[in-house]
Amino acid sequence: MTTGERPEAGLRPEYRALYRELQTRMSPGGDLAPGGTDTFGQFRRGALWTPDRERMHSAILEEFTARCAHLPRDGHAALLTAGAPGAGKGGALRGLGDWQGRDDELGRALTRAHGIDVRDYVVLDPDQFKVAIFEHGGSPHLPSHARELSDGRPVAPSETASLTHRESAFLQDVFEQWARAQGYNLLYDATLRDQKWNEKLLGDLRADGYDRRVLLSVEVPVEQCLAQNAARWQDGRVKFDAGRDRYGGRMAPEVMIEDLYARSTSGRGFSVGRENAEKLVEGGLATALITSERGAFPAGRAPGAGLASGAGLASGAAPGTAPASGAGAAPGSGLGASPAHVQGDATIRVSTAARLRSGTGSAAPAAAAGRGPGATGPASPGAAVGSRPAPRPPRAP
Repeated sequence: MTTGERPEAGLRPEYRALYRELQTRMSPGGDLAPGGTDTFGQFRRGALWTPDRERMHSAILEEFTARCAHLPRDGHAALLTAGAPGAGKGGALRGLGDWQGRDDELGRALTRAHGIDVRDYVVLDPDQFKVAIFEHGGSPHLPSHARELSDGRPVAPSETASLTHRESAFLQDVFEQWARAQGYNLLYDATLRDQKWNEKLLGDLRADGYDRRVLLSVEVPVEQCLAQNAARWQDGRVKFDAGRDRYGGRMAPEVMIEDLYARSTSGRGFSVGRENAEKLVEGGLATALITSERGAFPAGRAPGAGLASGAGLASGAAPGTAPASGAGAAPGSGLGASPAHVQGDATIRVSTAARLRSGTGSAAPAAAAGRGPGATGPASPGAAVGSRPAPRPPRAP
C-alpha cells in the first residue's frame, strides 16, 4: 500500500466494497459500533448480569482457568505489548519465542531483558473472550436487517466483535484478577494508548512483586498497519465464506488505528504506544523495552530513535558495558542507541532500565496476596462473577 491509497487497495476485488461497508458500520454511529445496543447494554442490569449471562460467564471462566493448570506460578513476570491493531504484535511474540533461545547476540540480549518462555504466560486478550462469547451462544441480539450485508451475505460473528467489547473486557478483568492472585506470569495484549491505565497497572504489578515488567513495542507505518488490518480480516472472511471458519477475520475500525498514530507527538511515524512505552521504562515502571519495526518511517528519523530527555535506559549489551552510541540516539536523551538486530523485514532492539526500581521486593506482597506455589486462592473466578462491580472503562483491544 502506498501513501494515498485506501487500505482495501490490496484486497481481492470482490472484498473491497465489503470491507468499506463494514468499516462504515463499525465506525462511530454505525450499527456495529459499541454503544447502548451492545451486549453489556442488553444483558447487564445495574451491578449484575442476567442469570443466563452469569451462567455463561462462569462456564467461560472455568474453561480459561482450566487452561492454566500446566503453567508455572512464578508470579514475577509480566509482558505487555504496545502498538496498533494490525501492526503485527502476534508475529513479534512468536519471534520473541524463537529468537530468545538462540545463542547469538540478540538471543542473549532478550534472555537478559526478558528471559521467560512466552508459552509460560497466562494470556490476557479480550479478543479471546469475544470468541468464547460467540462459542457459548452469546452473540449480540441484532435485528434481521443488521445480520446481513448489502449483497445478502451474512455478517460474520467476528464483524460484530465491537458489540461484545465491553463484556469481553469485563471477563478479562475478572480472569486477570484471578490469575494475578494465583501467581501466574501475565501477558497483556494491549496498545498502551491510555497512559494513566498503563501507569496504574504497572505500579500495581510492581507492588505485587512482579519484578520483570517488559514491554514489547511493535511498529509499522500507519498506511502499512491499515493495510495489514484489512488483509487480516480478508483472510478470515474468505475462510468464513468457504465454511472453513465459523467466526471470521478480526478487523479493528480504521478510526481506532488512525487515532493511535494521531496521538503521537514524536514525528517518528510511530503510534502513541511507542512513546508511552518509552516513558514507562524511563520512569522505572517497566524494566525493559523490546522494539520491533518494519517498513519505511519518515526520513531523517532512525528506527528506534530514543526517549525523552533524561531517559534511564541502557542498551541490550552485556551488563557492565557502556550503551552503544551513534545513529538512533535522540538529541539530549540519556539513551544510546541499542544494537540493531535485523530479523527478516524487522529491526529488533532491546533496552533495559538502568535502575530496576521494582519496589520493596516480591516475597511479602506475593505472600500477602496468597500467591505462588501452594497458594490457596480461589479455585475459579467464576463463582461470584455476577456480583462483581462494573468493569473498567473499555479499552482498545
